[in-house]
Amino acid sequence: MPVGSGDELESIIAVGPKLSAVPYQPGELELMQILADQTVVALQNARLYSELNIQNEQIRHLNTDLTEQNERLEIMDRVKSDFITIASHELRTPLTQVKGYSDILAAMNDENALTREQTREIIGHINRATLQLESLITAMLDASQLDVDGMQLTFVKARIDTILRLAGEPLAQALRERRIQMMVEGVNDLPAIYADFKRLVQAFTNLLGNAVKYTPDNGRIHVTAALIPSVDREEYIEIVISDSGIGIDPQYHELIFEKFFRVGDPQLHSTGSTKFKGAGPGLGLPIAKGVIEAHGGRIWVESEGEDESRLPGSRFHIILPVKPPGIEIREASDTAVRPAYLVG
Repeated sequence: MPVGSGDELESIIAVGPKLSAVPYQPGELELMQILADQTVVALQNARLYSELNIQNEQIRHLNTDLTEQNERLEIMDRVKSDFITIASHELRTPLTQVKGYSDILAAMNDENALTREQTREIIGHINRATLQLESLITAMLDASQLDVDGMQLTFVKARIDTILRLAGEPLAQALRERRIQMMVEGVNDLPAIYADFKRLVQAFTNLLGNAVKYTPDNGRIHVTAALIPSVDREEYIEIVISDSGIGIDPQYHELIFEKFFRVGDPQLHSTGSTKFKGAGPGLGLPIAKGVIEAHGGRIWVESEGEDESRLPGSRFHIILPVKPPGIEIREASDTAVRPAYLVG
């Protein structure tokens, strides 16, 4: 007896001859046909039940994704509002300094009360404030280039040890003042890579600066680098920046690479690029991510969570190809200096 609906044959019900050799009677054949028809219904119900379960599972995943996306959108919407508060503070602080010192300079100059040393000191304060403004505006322009893929890179042969050394130099004074020890290991034997030297220095300065900001005084920052094997015959270098800081909540592991996102209450914002928990406009990590991905690499963070008493720390992993695919290379002399470590 065929088991199926319409022109589709699902299976058949087959029986052998009776032991008595008596032919099957019409009633018996009718019973077998009823069994075949019932089997079709059972198979259809089972198939519908299976498809319904698959649909329900897909809907459940879609609902989960939708919930996560809604939460992310709420956070990013709040981040945009927070950015206005933070950016206005970041801009107002140096502008206030420039205006204040300019007024002092004008008032004291009118009274002929300025010595050469006082003039030099006031101009120094004004210069530092304008540099702070310039740095913020440059970061905003770099961030805007990430959206339109407008970051122009010039690839030259460079060494990771030189890049890390130059990235750490702007932080040397802060490391000394806050008694944070920074060690760099494993960079001496790495091959040279093809990269935009200036942009990679900028990216690692942002990453090291982030580690300094969220590591308490007397803490440690450990940078390791190694050549890693690859299945596609391309060479890659992995750099890991570990710190003994307060850590990052897992729910923020991806969000910290979004523009303008920063952990903490924006009302408690305080300008300071290297002091503990000092906060900027939230552009350092997104720019670092954009630069690294423009080199054909990737970046992610690992951390158990945020805890200012236990200090679980964070580990930023950066993967860079030795030679990014499809790049135009400009030859440059390699004058790399190879430090074994950096100590603050």
